[in-house]
Parts: sequence; structure tokens; C-alpha cells
Amino acid sequence: MDSNMKVKLLAVTYEGILTVTDADALRNALVNGIGREKAYGMGLMTLAGIKND
Repeated sequence: MDSNMKVKLLAVTYEGILTVTDADALRNALVNGIGREKAYGMGLMTLAGIKND
């Protein structure tokens, strides 16, 4: 790659509550990431549990 070439990436953060309907697909997304920009640290997921009151 030419050192003068620029790469432009758009980063977005989503926050919410999800319901897992396909555990294998979720596992694959967590392990492998999502999208084409994974080599640049994009497409990674972080999940946290919620408290059920």
C-alpha cells in the first residue's frame, strides 16, 4: 500500500438490550467480529449481562 494513501473509517457505537434467538450466530459474531473493517479494530462486540429484578 502506498504510504500516501488514506483510509477513512466510520465508527458507530450501539447500546441496547437484545434477545438471543440464535446462540451459534451470536457466538460466531463474538469470536470473529462483524464487517470488513475487522483488521482495523472495528466490528468487535462487547456484551454485559443485566440484572433481572
